[in-house]
Amino acid sequence: MTAPHGDSTSGIGDLQALADAGVLSRLDQYQVQHLCRIAGEESPTVQLGLALASRAVRLGHVCADLSRICQDGLGGGADERTQPAALPQLSHWLKTLRASALVGESPDDGRPWVLDTAGRLYLHRYAEYQSALSTNLLRRVDRAPGWDLPTLRSGLTRLFPNADPDDKQRTACLIALLQNLSVISGGPGTGKTFTATRILALLAEQALHRGTAFSATLLAPTGKAAQRLGSSIQSGIPGLDVSADIAAMLPTEASTIHRALGYLPRTPTRFRHNADNPLHTDIVIVDEASMVDLALMCKLLDAVPDDARVILLGDKEQLASVEAGAILGNIFGGSRSTPYSDPFVKRLAPICASEEFPAGPTTEGIWDCRIHLDRSRRYQDGSGINALAQGVNTGNTTAVGEAFKQHRDAALYDLGIGHELPAELRRSVVKAYSGVRELTPEHRLDALDRYRVLCAHRSGRRGVIATNELIERSLMDAGILQGSDPFYDGRPIMITANDYRLDLYNGDIGIIVHGTDFKRPAAFFRGVAGAPLRQFAPASLPQHETAFAMTVHKSQGSEFDKVSLLLTDTVSPMLTRELLYTGITRAKLSVELFAPIAVINAAVRQRISRASGLADALWGAPTH
Repeated sequence: MTAPHGDSTSGIGDLQALADAGVLSRLDQYQVQHLCRIAGEESPTVQLGLALASRAVRLGHVCADLSRICQDGLGGGADERTQPAALPQLSHWLKTLRASALVGESPDDGRPWVLDTAGRLYLHRYAEYQSALSTNLLRRVDRAPGWDLPTLRSGLTRLFPNADPDDKQRTACLIALLQNLSVISGGPGTGKTFTATRILALLAEQALHRGTAFSATLLAPTGKAAQRLGSSIQSGIPGLDVSADIAAMLPTEASTIHRALGYLPRTPTRFRHNADNPLHTDIVIVDEASMVDLALMCKLLDAVPDDARVILLGDKEQLASVEAGAILGNIFGGSRSTPYSDPFVKRLAPICASEEFPAGPTTEGIWDCRIHLDRSRRYQDGSGINALAQGVNTGNTTAVGEAFKQHRDAALYDLGIGHELPAELRRSVVKAYSGVRELTPEHRLDALDRYRVLCAHRSGRRGVIATNELIERSLMDAGILQGSDPFYDGRPIMITANDYRLDLYNGDIGIIVHGTDFKRPAAFFRGVAGAPLRQFAPASLPQHETAFAMTVHKSQGSEFDKVSLLLTDTVSPMLTRELLYTGITRAKLSVELFAPIAVINAAVRQRISRASGLADALWGAPTH
């Protein structure tokens, strides 16, 4: 895709053609044209680079990796065969950008764009976010909080009575106890919250022994994920071999990150809590960390006191955040594949075997902050869901095909033709929702948690919008749903815009109920763990939509007994290994996929690769 370089053509004309072809958005085009006009920047080579940096953020990248773009082409927009722009030669492109008054070498230069030494071009604010986040994380790595060895050894013995020396959950606890930063990854059922509960108990015992304060904050990016985290911690406490005093110290309520930081309606990109007004906490646990974008993670850690422990939980194989960044992937994406070093493990062993902890540093940088839990306790060895997920995760299309053939809990069906639901999907939907209107509001929400249709796309013939309409029609035809009112009895809804006044957040799931106890329809949502349902007048709700089906992205942080995963009949850039893995692993008991096997195989071979300099910054490679 590389073409002869030079600045002989009109940059504005190139941007116009790229926008016409769908490669750039009009916002990308007009923003660059406006700023270049003000700065007197006429080079089309510069303008193209600046517009691609803006486009990159829209596509989820932190920056535009110009080297990769020159090698692979633009992608991500219209078919590359129709793209009207030729790309400059990389060396000329970088030289021209560095000579521009609009481009700096670091965020400190105060210029609208930043070009690092690796040829990555950033919007200024994203270069600033990345620099601040990497500095914050590395600063926490350098801190080594104290501990009482006998108390720690006693707690580990009680909380892991049958653990072998290679038990990764126990090792994860040690990593979190001995350092101010720990990152625990693992797929569904590998015990991330099980481990987090024990980390909290061990830290509470240390605080009680020392007579110091103990304050822990549980966070997640969405209301649903926060609710699950709080419930998991709460349900795990009775099984801990700890004193009543320790059990009473442990937190049982989780909050969304936005709510904890203190949303400011008049300045939505800023929060009440920041470095000057930090959170009052000793420990911060963030679940579903893969869903947290670069900007939000930067603002969160900015608001966490420097001496507080930060524990990130998530699945590095899942989809990255909707907004720009792939933080968990970057943390695990360093040049060393082992999650922690052999010297570090050797230092951990004496904790359970001798009276003295060996001298010397307890960590060798970001390497020793990470651990990946790889033993799933959710699925049996013969589970088709597990076999399918492992095949997808390893890029093994043969194993994926065999999983469908050999296991009853993983099924593959045709998409069907026309604009009707596939017959097997219609049967699943009717079976899942039959009799739901006879249940109480709480039991209706329980039913929603047992089954969900997931889609790869929002629009199109098999997208969320069309699929929800088809499911509604099928349930109406079956007599399961009735009425023409938009707030008909039994309509599941998902909030799509945060409302801090009502304490309802993007991703929250509710149900519309008509009943004898109230004259008007009411919307019911779950509260915090153990709290009664919350009831709202439908007209008071923030922006929302029908939720029989939802995108795989929106399903992150949720789990269902059964999942129907609806893909497309043609290969799409959105169909990736990460999307398939995320959709499949939302299911606990069974999963059915609707797609041609050729489309599934193409998705298995296609990985998400988000451009970012965070991994280099964390692992020591210079970026500026």
